[in-house]
Amino acid sequence: MILHSKRWRMCALAAAVGLTGTVVHADPSSPRKIVAALDVTQNFGTTKRAVSFYDVTDLSGSNVFNQQPLFSVWTGYEDSAGLNFEDPDSITVNPINGTVYLAAFDSGPAGVVDATGDTQGDIDLYRIDYQEILNDFITNGRAQGTMYAPTTGPDGAFQEDHPDNSGTTVFIDNAITKVGEIGRTQGTSFFDRDIEFIRPDQLVMVDNENDSSDTVAQDHQIRLIERVSTTSGSATFNAGTNEGGFNNGAESWESNNGGVLDMDNGTGFSEPEDISLAVRDGVVGIWVGETDGPGGGDDLSFFELDFNAMTATKLELQAGPSPFPTGFALDEDPTVDPASNDGEHDATIVDENGNLIIIESGFFDTPAEEPKIITRDILDYNVSDSDASGVDEVQVGGWGVSSNLPAPTADDDTGVTDGRFVTYDKGTGYIYFFDIDGGSLPDVVSDVYVFDPSTGSFVYEEQNAANHFLVEHGVRLFLRGDTTGDGLITADDIDLLYSVVTDPTLGGTVTSALGQEWYDLTGDFALTGTPGDTGDVDELVREILGTEYGDANLDGLVNISDLTILGANFGLNGGWALGDFTGDGLINISDLTLLGQFFGFGTTSGPSFAEALQLTGLADEFAAIPEPTTLTLLMGLGVLGVMRRRRA
Repeated sequence: MILHSKRWRMCALAAAVGLTGTVVHADPSSPRKIVAALDVTQNFGTTKRAVSFYDVTDLSGSNVFNQQPLFSVWTGYEDSAGLNFEDPDSITVNPINGTVYLAAFDSGPAGVVDATGDTQGDIDLYRIDYQEILNDFITNGRAQGTMYAPTTGPDGAFQEDHPDNSGTTVFIDNAITKVGEIGRTQGTSFFDRDIEFIRPDQLVMVDNENDSSDTVAQDHQIRLIERVSTTSGSATFNAGTNEGGFNNGAESWESNNGGVLDMDNGTGFSEPEDISLAVRDGVVGIWVGETDGPGGGDDLSFFELDFNAMTATKLELQAGPSPFPTGFALDEDPTVDPASNDGEHDATIVDENGNLIIIESGFFDTPAEEPKIITRDILDYNVSDSDASGVDEVQVGGWGVSSNLPAPTADDDTGVTDGRFVTYDKGTGYIYFFDIDGGSLPDVVSDVYVFDPSTGSFVYEEQNAANHFLVEHGVRLFLRGDTTGDGLITADDIDLLYSVVTDPTLGGTVTSALGQEWYDLTGDFALTGTPGDTGDVDELVREILGTEYGDANLDGLVNISDLTILGANFGLNGGWALGDFTGDGLINISDLTLLGQFFGFGTTSGPSFAEALQLTGLADEFAAIPEPTTLTLLMGLGVLGVMRRRRA
């Protein structure tokens, strides 16, 4: 559980007697905006093999990364002796609370079960409890750069200290836990696998295996991964169909073949670059970008996911004459020559509105240049089959193209900016580029560039920023507490969290246990939201936002502006932004009680609560409320006597 070890709260007594508050703005104890970066540097004696968490809340200074993450989590070995090791190659994250899911392939002969109960030569699934680590980091005042590792490996033996060079290793049992085995054999490539979070019991992965059992020979599978039990033993592995999820850990996950990519209509080999989740218009699916080789014009297709039928269906893209295509080729500048088919795909991003941001590579340009940002609007993900083909459709809009990325103001190598290792900030629209400079293992370094497409310029540049060798799908940005998924934390996130506390089944769409795990912000797998109960709403309001109940406009102050907002909406239905601080959907005396209790929070001067009622013209209005509880409240806040004198 996240402990509230650093809180600066307004003394309720000061407000109760109508005094001016004297506390300053709270300093949030939880870092808010985090980039998780996967390091897969492989050097057996001094391996890093870690997921590092960088605090990027403030980009106004320099050395934000500085090869020094806030903390890192070692992915560890399959067994403590280090004979059977893990090679992590892709991560995904629950964007609400930062829980990381990591896919890794382990060494050993495929299909052989070792002494630890592990099926070797396959893809393993791990989970990192970000909130538990954050709790330890804050509560115990750990130094920046601390490395975390599990106390024991899956074989139950002691884990040797990780030979990190950035801090002292701290052992936490749940730092990283193996929760399942989700794939067939390791595959033919280290890079062409990606994983996406859908919800805490559902993930999707494109693997990099090719075998003759596929419907289309030698093509990648889309694997729908589902947790079937929170205890071990419920999932089974079926070697004949390459499906299942046998594991010797604490949970049981099953991996099911939803279908192969077949993005070249059966005429060629589809090699995926990445996948990107889209949830909109009642549809859950993934965009897949795949490479056709230099000069071939890479393709993108959309696959709708159905976890009931365990299928991934490639939809038609309604962007041309019937019959509609099931993919579109990437052109370097589609607004000029939409048929040249000469684009080279580096990465695909689905933005906060479900539209596409495509990073088009500059590596294959002549001469080589910086990558280009190409956008494409998606008008509707849920169009019924209109051409009797038996396949539903996605209505695709037009293209938008920005200029190539600018050349960095300072660069210590001659290569172009790498467009593969990227992550996206939905709140600002910024794109983070990790550009691998080079070097010898284990000391490969990356430059970091943060690009703002709206201005066509970099908002942040740092040379030799990250001491990591990254795989393509190992960088993720999240904002803990962003319940709405728009990349911002606003009153809407508080309202949604209150509603989930009331109904963790999300309107009957999930189980209560799943909803509580999904939106849990305190690390206890439960949801509570009564003001002051140190639960999840408290965590969001006080720790993440650093404010207090009564701050309607979320400016970090509880003052006359908030009282004015509440007064204008008193007696109405509404949410936090209108004055509902208790989460019951009503703006009433209970909300006034909270505002009065914390009035003056974040300020060192200003009127008392009683004076603020008079200044806003609300004193008479509230004094006229006949309920005894109202009169008791106003007397307790030192207000009633002032209002009576005014009315005399």
